[in-house]
Parts: sequence; C-alpha cells; structure tokens
Amino acid sequence: MKVGPEGGLATSLTTEAEGVPLGFTNDLDVDDQGNVYFTDSSTKYKRRNFLQLIFSSEDSGRVLKYPLKYWLKGEKAGTWEPFAVLLGFPDNVRTNEKGEFWVAIHCRRSIYAHILGEDPKLRHVWLKLPISGKIHYLMHIGGRMHAAVVKYSEDGKVVQILEDRQGKVVRAVSEVDERKGKLWMGSVLMSPVAVYDLE
Repeated sequence: MKVGPEGGLATSLTTEAEGVPLGFTNDLDVDDQGNVYFTDSSTKYKRRNFLQLIFSSEDSGRVLKYPLKYWLKGEKAGTWEPFAVLLGFPDNVRTNEKGEFWVAIHCRRSIYAHILGEDPKLRHVWLKLPISGKIHYLMHIGGRMHAAVVKYSEDGKVVQILEDRQGKVVRAVSEVDERKGKLWMGSVLMSPVAVYDLE
C-alpha cells in the first residue's frame, strides 16, 4: 500500500506476486533507486494464524522486490523476481547504508519442518495427533529457540550470517536494523532488544 506525504487514504500497489496472492506481508524497506523490498512470511497463512504457520512447517515465505517502475514491454513486463534464497522463515528486512539487506529469520527449518513441508498428507495426519502446540513449535525449530539474521548483497547473494544456535542471547528474531556499526535486533517473543557490534 502507498500513502502520500500528507497522509490520506492508502492505495494498494499489489495483492499478488507472480500470480500468487500475498498472504502475510510483514515488513519493507526501499533502496536508493526506489525499489521496495518486502517479506511475505507465508502465502497460506495470515498474521493472526502465526502459530499455525509455525506448526504447519510450510515454506512459502519469500523476500520480494517491487520495482516502482512498471515495465510495459520487454522480457520483464509485468514480472516479479525472487530476491534471495532464504535460510528459514523471514520476518523482517532492512537496508544498511551500503545498500545491503539484513533479513531477520524467525527460525531455521528443522528436519521435522522439512519432512512435513515435503509431504502434505503426512503433515495433515501429524497435526491431528494429540501433541501440544508447544511441542510442535519446539520440533519445528529444532528443539530450542535460536536466532538468525542474514545480510544479502544488492543482487541477493549471502554476504554474512549471524546465528545464535543456542538461543543464549537472542531468540526468534523478528526485527533487525544496522546503524553506526551496530546491529539492533528485536523479537515478538522476547522483550529485550539485542545489540551486536559489527566492528
């Protein structure tokens, strides 16, 4: 959605990418050329169904690039391009001063998530078993809460991965922002803000 500098009624820019409806748009950032990069955490679940997304182990989350220039003709006419291959479930994206992108990964996909993500019938049966939501969640994230943030170049290549696999300092990152040599991280599941010195 877009809104003018004076506010007013928001206008929708798009509701889909490559024919797939946006389901859980989560965060955005804009580069110097005016391209909008944003996360769509799931094409199947809405924000209010956050836990169902976690338990389902589905992997439709994506980082998208929305060029504010609309291509009328040529090879790129009316197309979207995936920006990067993700290491887990995306929650947030921010650019730094160099034009690189930090993506907050809520959690990596575990073997459990991978297996259930590949077999819809097994997932359907598994989710009907009398297992608590907490147990499903822990299995989904590999048994413990952890954190991952990934820095991508302007063309979607991985530049840096920061990960707290034990979840001792940061867990379930949902916000990431680089300012003056420091990386600020927040989470919907943790109250403190974590700061990492990049220098």
